[in-house]
Amino acid sequence: MSDSSVSPFEYIKNFAWEQIKYHQGRTLVEITGKINENMKSIDNDVKRVQDDLTEARNNLGSLVKKEGSNFLNQDISEAIYTKPRFEPQTYFVEMCGSEAFTTLVAIVNKTKVNTFLSTYEQLIKWNENGVFGAVPRSAKNLDIEDKDGNQLWTITVFSSQITEYLKKGKDAGLHLRTFKYDYEAYKKELQLKTEYENKVNLLKSTLATKAMFGFSELLIALMHLKVMRAFIDGVLRFGIPPRFYLGLVQPAKGQEKALLQSLNSKFDD
Repeated sequence: MSDSSVSPFEYIKNFAWEQIKYHQGRTLVEITGKINENMKSIDNDVKRVQDDLTEARNNLGSLVKKEGSNFLNQDISEAIYTKPRFEPQTYFVEMCGSEAFTTLVAIVNKTKVNTFLSTYEQLIKWNENGVFGAVPRSAKNLDIEDKDGNQLWTITVFSSQITEYLKKGKDAGLHLRTFKYDYEAYKKELQLKTEYENKVNLLKSTLATKAMFGFSELLIALMHLKVMRAFIDGVLRFGIPPRFYLGLVQPAKGQEKALLQSLNSKFDD
């Protein structure tokens, strides 16, 4: 069975007691104890790989960006970071070291650009204390558009008013998102994602190999247990020295019940 070319059917059909694994000089208690010990070790090994695979999948899942049909329901970072000939300091005020102002990304359909431009400055108006929301005329088109005509714009907002501005923007029907531009972090994330993908694939292969080995060892152990039980039942029924044969019967499909009834009628005495 350790040979992958041997099918379970062939192994059962040509079963022979494996002296190396289960020496007949040992007691039944010793043999069953060894079987139990081996199967526990294999089971723990498989579970360990399963746990490692689950952890790797969870780590990979935390890095996989939300996918959707357009910018309104997907992660926009890849579209921004992969934009060619892009100067982020032109669009993101944080790149200039500003702490008083924050950049928000607005998702604006091309049919509603004029509405957006006439709205975003008015969400939080200037007051006598010099507090305001968006910086006038700070809206900039990133020249990134999805297949549904949704464009990405940046606007500069007073940092202390971010929470209020987002709330008022939502009430006004604007689609605003916070976005901190960090290309180096993005590259590290891509590298980490690749590492986790490789780890997941390796663990999947390892798990498949260990599961196949575990099945093989389980079938071997099960067959030896079946033979021991049949031998013990035979001795208890027919006595010692043993004068009986052990055999396996494979019923045709759908004939299991009929075969069992036939065996019972022949050997019920």
